[in-house]
Amino acid sequence: MDRSASADSTSTGPNPDLLVCAALTAVWLLIVWFVGVHGEFPLNDDWAYSIPTKHLVETGRLERLPWTWTPILSHVAIGAVFAHLFGFSLVTMRMVGVVSGWVGMIGAYVLARRVGITRPKAVIATGISAWNPVYINLSFTYMLDVPITAMLTWSLVCLSIAAPPGNEGHVAAAQSALRQRLAWAGALLLALAATASRQTGVALIVAVAAAMGLSHLRRLWHLGAALALVAVLLWIDKVVAAGLFGHGDRGASAGIVFILGYLRDKAIFQILGYNTASVLFYLGLFAAPVVVMLVRWNDDLARQLLVPSVLLGSATLWALPKLGWSLLPAGFNVVWETGVGPLMIEPMRPTNPLRQSTWALITLISLCAVYYALLSVTVACFRAYPQLRRSVFWITLLVFPPVYLAPHLVRIPCFDRYLLPLLPVCAVLLLAMPGQLTAAAPRRLWLAATVLGLGMLFGVLGTRDYLQRSRAAWALVAQPLSAGVPPEDIDGGFEYRGFYRFEGPHERTRIEVREDYSQLERFILSFHARIDGYRPIAQRSYLRWIPFGRETITLHERLGAAP
Repeated sequence: MDRSASADSTSTGPNPDLLVCAALTAVWLLIVWFVGVHGEFPLNDDWAYSIPTKHLVETGRLERLPWTWTPILSHVAIGAVFAHLFGFSLVTMRMVGVVSGWVGMIGAYVLARRVGITRPKAVIATGISAWNPVYINLSFTYMLDVPITAMLTWSLVCLSIAAPPGNEGHVAAAQSALRQRLAWAGALLLALAATASRQTGVALIVAVAAAMGLSHLRRLWHLGAALALVAVLLWIDKVVAAGLFGHGDRGASAGIVFILGYLRDKAIFQILGYNTASVLFYLGLFAAPVVVMLVRWNDDLARQLLVPSVLLGSATLWALPKLGWSLLPAGFNVVWETGVGPLMIEPMRPTNPLRQSTWALITLISLCAVYYALLSVTVACFRAYPQLRRSVFWITLLVFPPVYLAPHLVRIPCFDRYLLPLLPVCAVLLLAMPGQLTAAAPRRLWLAATVLGLGMLFGVLGTRDYLQRSRAAWALVAQPLSAGVPPEDIDGGFEYRGFYRFEGPHERTRIEVREDYSQLERFILSFHARIDGYRPIAQRSYLRWIPFGRETITLHERLGAAP
């Protein structure tokens, strides 16, 4: 744990933390400039949130699509504010993600500094939270994940003010009772706002209540109150889904019934195992820059933890094929074999640019990193138990991840993007938790920064590829649409089908992809220049960075189709 976070807090001149935040902002703006936000098209499945937002802006009525399980209340409210200020468009909705990404990035840095992490290491902690490929990619969409991560991160910042960590090297300034109450209110309101977007945000409320009860056993009523709050929220969601949205079978309570159905199935163990492996993959992959700083050969304990971590990682890698589970990338949604950003043009996809052996090596490194992180946190819990057991803040950080992951582990799919809210917590636990291993000397920061930079580069270049591919695809489908072809006669991929499936909040038509080309729509997109039964009528190419070269998307028309 770092002990010099406040060493220069009394220095004169500009606040160094503000300068660091300005530098982080400059990096973020550079990423936004390089990737670009232009293009009137949906990304991933953010059409499921942009359509209700547009409906709210135009009619004043909020209606959730029956396609989604999440409440989306606060998310759509933020989107409506942006639409009111700048006018509704899919680019405006994309800017919600860009701004939320910046807010979450600054929140991760503030949280790291609040718990006493020095500035250079706080930047690394910020990087694993906000510069990983999943976070960067989703920041250029109107998806829920980045805004929720920003809300929960700032909720933890408020919690660090309301219940200071009290770790060595960080002495909280005396604060008034009013400031503390405001901090508690901020933490609760931000957690509730995250819950109003996706139900799993309530995990932070449960974790705080559990921490208050465990740190002061006479206050176990806090946990009971939190569980009662969860029940009330589920009931409200059921009522809101049935009344406001008109389909109560898609609320959170229905989702719990859906999950309980899995629990009665013997396949639950296969699902649980596969999802757990996916979680371990990505937590290790994203936390690797911090783990690099913890592994030190001149520290006996750090060296001793390395051996079991490598053995466990190797054993897991060996067992995965035996169990029929895949290596990285798993839990598909954002990170794919071909870059980042889901490949939504089906059924043809670009060739995998990385060999299987390369993915096996990446998987092994991720597994060894996550096992090392888990072991170091476990050791820290034993070493600093007397101090931790009285700290609401640290117990919250330890309880939050398992509570948050529980519903995700027992359902399909467990997407990689679901892990984003855990990354600021992981960074703080690994770098500032009492009893934690001491991070390496400053020269090791360069190695951590290199590992972080490689992931960031992959994320930025892959996200640019994703948007360039989408721009090319939507420019092609615009041609038949502008000629008056009905949307249902065109197969432009998942994002296209979702966007044109609904008229306002109501389902208009089901546009599906089938494997038999003879049954496909009149126009289809493909990465292949020629398809049996079709003739190419238009092409668009774009510069692809991963792997480097030009890629072409072709619009095909079925032979013999009526004009």
